[in-house]
Amino acid sequence: MIVINKNTGQYLYTTTIEVDLMKDEMLINEILTENFENPYFDFKTRKFYGTLKVESINVEEPTQEELISQKENELISIYDEIQKLKNDKQ
Repeated sequence: MIVINKNTGQYLYTTTIEVDLMKDEMLINEILTENFENPYFDFKTRKFYGTLKVESINVEEPTQEELISQKENELISIYDEIQKLKNDKQ
């Protein structure tokens, strides 16, 4: 179950055991499905809202040599294709 601040709707913590709540806390059965930075519970819609966490993924960029090699291979493939078309035409 999720514990929120009953005045603001701010998410406080999740628990699977029985806890003694503070006077400004309340339990809800809704599920927090998004990865919010600082989630709040909307009492009208019964859903959480907030700023989504965005995790960056580091992707290695190809080196200049790798790009050149890739382009050379593409050109060779195109050249071979042109040669085949020319031979088929004859």
